[in-house]
Amino acid sequence: MSNNPKNLCNQSFTVLFDLDGTLLDTVGDFADAANRVMRSLGHPERTEAEVLAAIGNGIRRAIKTLLPGEPNDSEIETALGMFRDEYRKCYAVRTRPYPGVMELLRKVRGAGYKTAILSNKADEFTAGLTKKHFSGLIDAAAGERTGVPLKPAPGAVQSILSQVGGVPAQSLYVGDSEVDIETALNAGIPYIIVSWGFRDRESLLAAGADPDMIADSADTVFEMINAISAQHCVSAVNRESAANSESAANSVSTANSESAANNVRAANSKSAMNSVRAANSKSAMNSESEKYIANASAKTDTGNAQRSAPEKTLYISDLDGTLFNANAKLSKYTENEINRMIGQGMHFTIATARSPASAFQLVEPIRINAPIIMMNGVLVYDLNERRYVKVAYIDEAAALGVTEVMEHFGFDGFMYAMRGDELKTYYESLEAAPLRMFHDERARLYGKRFDKTGSFKHLIQSEGRVIYFTLRAKKDELLPVQEAMNKIGGIGAIICEDNYVPELCFLECFSSRASKREAVRYLREQGGYDHVVGFGDNLNDLPLFLECDESYAPSNAKDEVKAAATGIIGSNKDDGVARWLSQRYPPQPPQPPISSPL
Repeated sequence: MSNNPKNLCNQSFTVLFDLDGTLLDTVGDFADAANRVMRSLGHPERTEAEVLAAIGNGIRRAIKTLLPGEPNDSEIETALGMFRDEYRKCYAVRTRPYPGVMELLRKVRGAGYKTAILSNKADEFTAGLTKKHFSGLIDAAAGERTGVPLKPAPGAVQSILSQVGGVPAQSLYVGDSEVDIETALNAGIPYIIVSWGFRDRESLLAAGADPDMIADSADTVFEMINAISAQHCVSAVNRESAANSESAANSVSTANSESAANNVRAANSKSAMNSVRAANSKSAMNSESEKYIANASAKTDTGNAQRSAPEKTLYISDLDGTLFNANAKLSKYTENEINRMIGQGMHFTIATARSPASAFQLVEPIRINAPIIMMNGVLVYDLNERRYVKVAYIDEAAALGVTEVMEHFGFDGFMYAMRGDELKTYYESLEAAPLRMFHDERARLYGKRFDKTGSFKHLIQSEGRVIYFTLRAKKDELLPVQEAMNKIGGIGAIICEDNYVPELCFLECFSSRASKREAVRYLREQGGYDHVVGFGDNLNDLPLFLECDESYAPSNAKDEVKAAATGIIGSNKDDGVARWLSQRYPPQPPQPPISSPL
């Protein structure tokens, strides 16, 4: 890669900026206009701290928050109209760029990056402030507009990227609030969050920001931008050169590993490279799964399934609620169709939250021809070689932290650990009915073995190699536990509804280095796949969608998953995955017998 800062990688990379609280300190003018409205309506004025807490999700929501009590729609619309008139008079009076911002933008432009502003501020004010302060430094700016969803919807990101010729795979988002974090996660891109704006570092951490992604100065932001761009460039170059070479594929697979990260870190700075690692790990993949909504651009008609597949495509399906029917089984139609298409050359595998004990038995009828992903990406298993080819372990300190959270909230659960090449499942108690139900069902249906232990902590300290924890209860009971676990360094915790017992949920806890997204990336690179298509129905499938080039949700999927998908297909009860795939791999007509010349 050239030492010239204005290199080709930079020129293909887009840096998106939030406006209020990131580039500009706008709270003074906003508060002045809002308080003039409050006085006119006979309401008490609001402090700047109250205004700060209200803004970030668009003007309408801010005004609704600032009005006392529970205002009705008519009251909100009246106050909103008055605010727009007042703000139009003063929106550029006290507003100023934050220290270092002008130099930051000049550096970013000088390095060759595309730049854009994406704000929830009304478009007329966004355009006016961009022209006043950043003329010549920003390629495009967009605020609240009719027909384009507000942040954190991914459509807002897609819209502004289309204006500058950018793509999500080569972009990042710089913001200052929880809305900006969610925007980046929904769009499937890395984020950088600044601590000088409307939220301080403590507030950002409480909102789930990865500490490695928080920047305290404009200089740090520029270092992080360079590092993230360099990492994307390394991955792109490696992928292109790796094509069908096994050794090259191995080098690609290490592009996101510690050794490759060290190479990029040397070219940039330690703090910036930590940001790259974070951008490819917990911050973009293992945050609370509810924060994911979409990685795809607009939904496409499922008729697109009929277009011819790329040269080497991998199809990956979730099991429960997706490939399996309502009885947690493969229908005969799905089994026969998947096997027929594999016989015609389709590359197919599965990505499930299930452990090997049940997954192996349930998918045995299918002639899967790629390694399978289990336990939400913690395990990747090669069926041909009969070995785990990728395992994500939880650090000892983090595993002990999980047990402390469980003790604090009075929860029992299951702990999974590797003993040699065998996966073991431990429990301390089965007094909780949801755990006992799970234990009895798995033991009865799949012969799964559970081992009782007196202490998770003792096993962690004496033997280590822990990979997973599972808790089972009602969602409202699990939410505070999930929040506490996600504050443990190196841990990702997600909640998924039980497909077969709707009133219960699973809280799955594993290494922040693991996800279905990371596992899919591993398969893509190891197998040299040009294109990956994913199918899923539950919240833990959202990371899967982030790495797929196409993603499809059955009609029974969660609303968040449907919003994330490229398209919606038939339900799991109607063999939706198999029927969709059959459009790409239609049955081949029988070949006529070769006649003998004699």
